[in-house]
Amino acid sequence: MSNIPRIPCGDGLATVQGGGPLALAALVTRVRPFVVAVAHKLASNPADAEEIAQDTLLALVRNIDHFEARCSLETWVYALVRSQASHRFRRMRPLPISAVGVPVADPRDPHDDLARWELHDDLERALSALSELDRTILVKRDFDGRAARDVADQIGISVPAVKSRLHRARSTVRQQLGYPDVAV
Repeated sequence: MSNIPRIPCGDGLATVQGGGPLALAALVTRVRPFVVAVAHKLASNPADAEEIAQDTLLALVRNIDHFEARCSLETWVYALVRSQASHRFRRMRPLPISAVGVPVADPRDPHDDLARWELHDDLERALSALSELDRTILVKRDFDGRAARDVADQIGISVPAVKSRLHRARSTVRQQLGYPDVAV
């Protein structure tokens, strides 16, 4: 974050949280350069960065009353930017090959919008056919990119159990989507 501008210090956070509209506008003006710079670091193109920045500023305005100052304002705003970027990219990210066994269309190609939404609906149905535990493991491993050890620790089962359940979940999803079951 070396070339990201710092959020200038300023008084009035209590005033903003108390409902002062001018103070809120001043806070948004103060944090905007930081938000835009972080969004540009996280996004792959300027249009996405601007969307992330706008969504972050809206989230900041909506949630300013929830800021408890357990961390610095800059840390909190940075977390908001990352959250908005993560939310945006989660919707845009192609389906992992491990989940279906075959590559799928690039979701950023506007010509593939209909196919992407159909696949999205099919995937939702396939995931809903899994037990809650298997669905959680599949999502954490294949969609969130978490390590098997992290998933095991979080859920409270062994790593071999995570791997076994993940294999079964992937196989079930492939069957539900009509793809041949392949060794992964």
